[in-house]
Amino acid sequence: MDLVLLDIDSRGVATITLNRPERLNAINMEMRDLLWQHLGACRDIPEVQVIVFKGEGRCFSAGADISEFGTAPSVMAARQARHERDVWDALLHHRCTTVAAMQGYCFGAGLELPLLCDVRIAAEGATFAVPEVSLGYIPSAGATQTLPRRVPPGVAAAMILTGEPIDAPAGLRWGLVDLVAAPGGLDSAVEQVVAQALNGGEAAIQARRQRMIAGAGRGSSRVDDTEPVSFDRGPATTRPPVALGCLLAAAVAVAIAGIFTFVAVFLDSGANSGKLTLEPAEAYDVGYVEYLSDDNIFLVRLRNGEFVALADMDAANRDAQSRRCRVALVAINEAATAISAETLRSRLSAGAEGSTSVFREACFGAVYDLAGTRLDADGRNLDRHPVGVNSAGRVIVDTSKRECSERTGTVSSVAVSCSP
Repeated sequence: MDLVLLDIDSRGVATITLNRPERLNAINMEMRDLLWQHLGACRDIPEVQVIVFKGEGRCFSAGADISEFGTAPSVMAARQARHERDVWDALLHHRCTTVAAMQGYCFGAGLELPLLCDVRIAAEGATFAVPEVSLGYIPSAGATQTLPRRVPPGVAAAMILTGEPIDAPAGLRWGLVDLVAAPGGLDSAVEQVVAQALNGGEAAIQARRQRMIAGAGRGSSRVDDTEPVSFDRGPATTRPPVALGCLLAAAVAVAIAGIFTFVAVFLDSGANSGKLTLEPAEAYDVGYVEYLSDDNIFLVRLRNGEFVALADMDAANRDAQSRRCRVALVAINEAATAISAETLRSRLSAGAEGSTSVFREACFGAVYDLAGTRLDADGRNLDRHPVGVNSAGRVIVDTSKRECSERTGTVSSVAVSCSP
């Protein structure tokens, strides 16, 4: 079975499907070559007007197959192969309208491919990230350029600098995706968009597409974040723009990192005296989890209808700012602790019963339920900010205050001091 499938229907709609579900559709070199071939076929078959990208199984794609990193015969061979079969540039400048149907993990190249599409439709529960930055890699398919063009600069910077994921509602709010489909409704939502894209016939489709590319300034740009740095030491006067660009880029990166560290410490210290005014309460479903990256907190609506706002760093580690032990939302079956998933479920606190997800802390693997209660051992619970609903029905989070507690045996909410 091919790792990337191509199907063209009678309307001129091509469906390209990543077909490696046992590896979460991780994109290897064979798949990249097939993507190149299929994009070329869609370009050369005049009847094809719309391309839909899908992922087989429970996720769109977990990204590039890291087991192939560094396996090219040489840097020059890798560079030549990229330029001879530049999948991303071919997609960016393709004559067809492109639509991405995104479910589950959309990480790394699994996010960068949709970012090069015209329309992105996400299933409820989809998550988006460029986690390769945590391994020291630059996103290889243009995310450093495409993310700032899709989402607010602060959101793009947070995603690119930290690799932290965001969920579908946040992606919709920030413009990363154009639509979040109702549960089980991804295919029908995609079909509706495709039908709209086909309106007007071939000439109209082509005209819209070409004018959109030209208007966005995409006609002369290449997406290429993987140009290897040259260490050739020729005369300094032959490469001043590159040298200057590298210095400026390094200075900007250091400045941004410093700003982010300051903001994180400022928030974690409780010095922020502001109150966040969010959406009306009825906009949040039971079990809803949203990461508010600008404020480093998770907003959760529990099973009992209450809201909690959880700090994304274990309070016990707040005295080690350089470590930044963040927490991430994971499925309870994937919490990866010495304690079984059944035991974790039995320890869920009031309001979090029935949840299928938990928070896992990055440094030591501590596990917390959606109410912030430590599940895997005694110890500090996640800090909480007071949450209320104002007279207009909007959710208010008071970031100037913290509620701190700990788990001791069967007692899970003993109040403790919030100071480190």
